[in-house]
Amino acid sequence: MSKLVDSINSSAFRSRLLWILEVEERNAVWLSKKIDCSHTLCYNWLKGEASISKKYQYKIRDLFGGKYDI
Repeated sequence: MSKLVDSINSSAFRSRLLWILEVEERNAVWLSKKIDCSHTLCYNWLKGEASISKKYQYKIRDLFGGKYDI
């Protein structure tokens, strides 16, 4: 059950992140530089081919959380 909940949460997080990047007119390369990871990993997150680890979810929240409550 926990994996299912994590999957749903990850999907919701990814959807919210896609929306934020669109509003901010940013892309995976920009995000990768801001959170210090590879741009390929960010592209895979945004395409839904990889899940966003808790470590990077925290970094993304630090980056956008104050403005978008992600």
